[in-house]
Amino acid sequence: MDIEHLLSDAFEEFKSMLTGYFVSNKVKIHDVEDLVNDTFTLAWKYRNTLKDKDKVKSWIFSIAKNVLVGYKREFARRRRKEITLDEYNEDMVEAPMVEDDPYDEDVNLVLDLVNKLPSKYKDVFILFYVDQKSISEISEILGISEENCKVRLFRARKRMMDILGKENEA
Repeated sequence: MDIEHLLSDAFEEFKSMLTGYFVSNKVKIHDVEDLVNDTFTLAWKYRNTLKDKDKVKSWIFSIAKNVLVGYKREFARRRRKEITLDEYNEDMVEAPMVEDDPYDEDVNLVLDLVNKLPSKYKDVFILFYVDQKSISEISEILGISEENCKVRLFRARKRMMDILGKENEA
């Protein structure tokens, strides 16, 4: 299969995953579609740099990660002088708080904990538990070894437990 058809198929296959990736990283809702399109535009522009066609998924997600970094950098630069930190947090996508159902409270607690993780742990955690990817798929997407993926997942869970313990002490 030639690279053009491969990328066309990848667009259809990974569009919803990329949307979830950007939403889970607190991208403003109205910017998500633009970032997905930017990711595929860059993939198309640099299609000749894809060395292994079997790793198109990890290649596209590495592009998406770079697009996200650029978005957050530009967002912070534009808004730095205009708003306070509190207003900045209000502009970001947050999980809706539902107080009637204990299950929803648990979900909101987990989402709050996940959002406090560093991105290298947060990415692995979301891919594993939210997107239900296997360790091998996550390692391919992020371009890390399976062992490193397991370590990051362990550390994410441990850090969340530490954060939860500190919040319960306060």
